[in-house]
Amino acid sequence: MEHDVTCSCGKVFRARSERATYCSSTCRSRASRAGLVGPKAKVVQLGAVPAATPDDKTEPLLVAITREELDRAGQLNTALGQQALLLAERMASPFASAAAVASLAKRHSDLIAALVPPAPGKPDFLDELAERRLKKASGE
Repeated sequence: MEHDVTCSCGKVFRARSERATYCSSTCRSRASRAGLVGPKAKVVQLGAVPAATPDDKTEPLLVAITREELDRAGQLNTALGQQALLLAERMASPFASAAAVASLAKRHSDLIAALVPPAPGKPDFLDELAERRLKKASGE
């Protein structure tokens, strides 16, 4: 008997078995790594999970910092700013694998570097190195 089930990733799928709880083997593996299955796992009824509210302040730290930096630079409401926020949210997800986080972190870092101007103060080490090379090449 088929019935609708909500997977831990949030996807609703049609289960062919009464025991089916995951939409794919990938979700089953991620849940296992996150400690959501096994003897300590809790079964949560769909109605028991409170819906997220817009004023919910439980935002992950990475997302909050990204939002603050983008807002300070005036880039929060741009397409690339929203992309940086989405990447931060995905990196903070408990279902993100290490390889996914590494890839997302690289792209997030590139976006932040492009959107947020560097803080005033000491120049970057690579800039200093390039300047010294130019001086040496020009014979100074």
